[in-house]
Amino acid sequence: MRSGRIYLDNPCGTQVHASVIEAVSDYYLHSNANLGGPFETSQASDAVLSGARADLAAMLGCDAGEVIFGANMTTLTFHASRALTRDLGAGDEILVTRVDHDGNVAPWLLAARDRGITVRQVDIDPDACLIDLDDFAAKLSDRTRGLLGARELDLIGPDGYLVNTSRGPIVDEAALVEALRTGRIAGAGLDVFDVEPLPADHPLRTAPRAVLTPHIGYVALDAYRVFYADAVEDVVAWLAGEPVRVLT
Repeated sequence: MRSGRIYLDNPCGTQVHASVIEAVSDYYLHSNANLGGPFETSQASDAVLSGARADLAAMLGCDAGEVIFGANMTTLTFHASRALTRDLGAGDEILVTRVDHDGNVAPWLLAARDRGITVRQVDIDPDACLIDLDDFAAKLSDRTRGLLGARELDLIGPDGYLVNTSRGPIVDEAALVEALRTGRIAGAGLDVFDVEPLPADHPLRTAPRAVLTPHIGYVALDAYRVFYADAVEDVVAWLAGEPVRVLT
């Protein structure tokens, strides 16, 4: 909030709670050093990293040794786009949406340009400010529908889990149901489906080891308590002429 205005659409990297800003500031002031050194600040940095891995492991239900912190999202997406399009070329397609952050789109556009891949962009429903599902369905083709079928599910294997929070049609749901029923994969967590809302008689509803959420997988009660409480406090403080959490 600055100059009598409230900015509600900053880049995602800046949309963090005040406690995050304070923690980052504290790190830079007191324990900013290379990892693995024998000196105090280096050991403090090691402790911060170990604690972060332990916290994420507890949240994800995995071992702390399985948690890896990479670079920023755009850099990771750039590397992923290069790796995943290595064997693609003319005749292949990539589907992106206009609602995505440019950091999640530009790497795919660059990879497509270098390899002659066709890119299709899904438009936004201006009334809902969401992806236009009709346009999404129209942009799908045989090259982008059912990307995860029986073969890919077999590659996941009986110890692996499929998590889809992207778009339902990229998964062959019939193949997924069969893989779950026969134990060819350990389980699935799905927040999106080919048809939404998911029909009451859909086979996924009775598939074993499947966790289904109605396109609200991002919702967490604790997060909403912080987001909305802070938003109300910000607006009330600004109206009172005493803005809080001011960015300069």
